[in-house]
Amino acid sequence: MQSIRKNNSMRSTLNAVSGITLIALVVTIVVLLILASVSITVVFGDNGILQLAKEAADKTNEAVKSDLQDIQNITTDINTLMNNWDISKVSAVTSADGKTVPVPKGFVGSNATGENTVIGGFVIYEGTMPVTDENVTEAREKRNQFVWIPVPELTAFAEYKTDANNIDKYNRINYIGVLYNWEGDPKGEKKIVWKDQNSGSYREPDNLVDPDSGDVTGGFNTIPDWNETLFQESFNKMVESVAKYKGFYIGRYETSLNEEIAQSKSGQNPMNNKTWYEMYVYSRNYLKNSTSIVSEMIWGCQWDAMLKFVLTGNGSSHINMVGNVGHDGEKPYQTGGIDYSTSYVGVEKTPYNDITANIYDLEGNLRERTQEAVYTNRRVYRGGSYQDGKSPSWRGPSGYGSPALEDYGSRLSIYIQ
Repeated sequence: MQSIRKNNSMRSTLNAVSGITLIALVVTIVVLLILASVSITVVFGDNGILQLAKEAADKTNEAVKSDLQDIQNITTDINTLMNNWDISKVSAVTSADGKTVPVPKGFVGSNATGENTVIGGFVIYEGTMPVTDENVTEAREKRNQFVWIPVPELTAFAEYKTDANNIDKYNRINYIGVLYNWEGDPKGEKKIVWKDQNSGSYREPDNLVDPDSGDVTGGFNTIPDWNETLFQESFNKMVESVAKYKGFYIGRYETSLNEEIAQSKSGQNPMNNKTWYEMYVYSRNYLKNSTSIVSEMIWGCQWDAMLKFVLTGNGSSHINMVGNVGHDGEKPYQTGGIDYSTSYVGVEKTPYNDITANIYDLEGNLRERTQEAVYTNRRVYRGGSYQDGKSPSWRGPSGYGSPALEDYGSRLSIYIQ
């Protein structure tokens, strides 16, 4: 009897345990199903992990494709240009606005803010040390600087000479500069028609043949290697370079001097009180030992190309602006307007605003002599001086025989050989 009771008790205990185990199993299964449902939703739902991963992968693939296309475009552009560029003389540098610029060996493109876009004026510095926001102020005072001037269409810059003498002794095509009349035309769309030497027309390249105050008596006999064809030959070389590299460089500042060598630096006394012929020689002296770059006094067509380039950017309002005049009436500013705030009467500490597409000193300071000719005995200057009010687009004849004058200076240009 007692044995029967023990068996019944054990059965009751087993049944209870079995019931608890079954409930636990059911609860566990339910929990697992709920977790599975949630996991499936998280993984496979419209906003699930797999969908988000797929979208992320798609976006990554699109970005990669875009980057690859950009790289391909740049590579194609560089390869196309390099097929024609001499890579022993230039490095192909991509500007911050995606343009490819031929930077001459021995120079670096600026990485300083505001100096590394073509549209804003792409600046190069002599030397190999990078130029950044941290060292740009020092670099402006110690290193020569130039600004890239693109020339997309050569026919707007120079034309073939159409007379019988259309080939020089080096078998180069003889070119003439395309010059523009800015008087009354703020866009400079009127070309100046080339006429004979006695007509008083503006023209280049050309000799001054006046027997009393022309080139021979004026000072060309003091220029090494000068002959009657030098102007034409040097102009042809410059135009060929512009055609090949699609542009040239202009001095960022009015020319200053290191003894008899021209330079383009900030905070220097600008070159003045020199004859045109002295300025011409000093300009050539800057890079006279280089086999890959040529420095010269700026040509008239280069000045006009600079003005037309400025018209495409934010500095277009400066083309016909008059500034930089009438300060103390005795001397020009230093290059870059370094002493502007202390020497301009009545407006001390006013910010210096004579900067256009990263090019300084265009609105006066000194009249800037060029290689352009007019009449039989004069070279042409551009802009005004501290003594008069003329805009950057102004053009006029300098004195007979191009004498040394206080308010006349010049500006460098360089091109790749």
